[in-house]
Amino acid sequence: MDELPPRFAGAICRAYNRWLADFCARAPERLVGAAFVSLHDPGVAVAEAVYAVEQLGMRAVFIRPNPVNGRTIDHPDFDPLYAEIERLGVPLATHEGAGVHLAQFGRGRYDKLMKLHLVCHAVENMGACMDLIVGGVLERHPRLRCVFLESGAGWAAWWLERMDEHWEGYFGPRDAPYLRMKPSEYFKRQCFVSTEVDERGTKYVVDAFGDDLVVLGSDYPHGDGKFPHAIREFVAVGTLSERTKRKILWENPARLYGLERATAVSGQAAG
Repeated sequence: MDELPPRFAGAICRAYNRWLADFCARAPERLVGAAFVSLHDPGVAVAEAVYAVEQLGMRAVFIRPNPVNGRTIDHPDFDPLYAEIERLGVPLATHEGAGVHLAQFGRGRYDKLMKLHLVCHAVENMGACMDLIVGGVLERHPRLRCVFLESGAGWAAWWLERMDEHWEGYFGPRDAPYLRMKPSEYFKRQCFVSTEVDERGTKYVVDAFGDDLVVLGSDYPHGDGKFPHAIREFVAVGTLSERTKRKILWENPARLYGLERATAVSGQAAG
């Protein structure tokens, strides 16, 4: 929530990240963590990212895509955080959830969880993608890798097409003159998106951007996930080639999170 004192928000993140590191340490051969940082104070966020990656071994830094105290994630105040994540060599992950007391697409309009859940997960990540690209973050930080998690993948194809149309037309020269490439080119250069197990939209993204930018999200342990048969169901999908499935399941996540090649190879064998 906006009203949280920044140091308290940072302490919550520190406690969570230490717990997560302990949890992953029980099976380090198959579990890696993504550190959570609060955006209430960019300086606190930078310090937590450094601690979590360098001391706890986290393989990503996760933020909420929501504005905090009126600052969207493309606000220049967050540039030191993105610069540090670049230096650390880990990806920036965004992930939305319905249980949040922050500005959120759909909140205040809908009174049923189903409607809010339908809207907020996908549209918040669409907003994050727009902010990071159109807001100039990826232009200012060309080595920052981003991944948009648990909101499906199909939206990326038409959303980037819409961004390109706006940039090439009236809005680009007026509102985003600092962009030196089409939005879709920034996406292809620096972004990943997670698909659902049986999502038909996966093929749309592969057709638009190739199969190097898609990873699989199992959504475990949520009720709308496919546990315990997520991998089996994805392997059975008939619209993707075996080569593309292998990249989505192993090669792309290994590259995104900096996993050793041996981990990816052993995962292929298990699959």
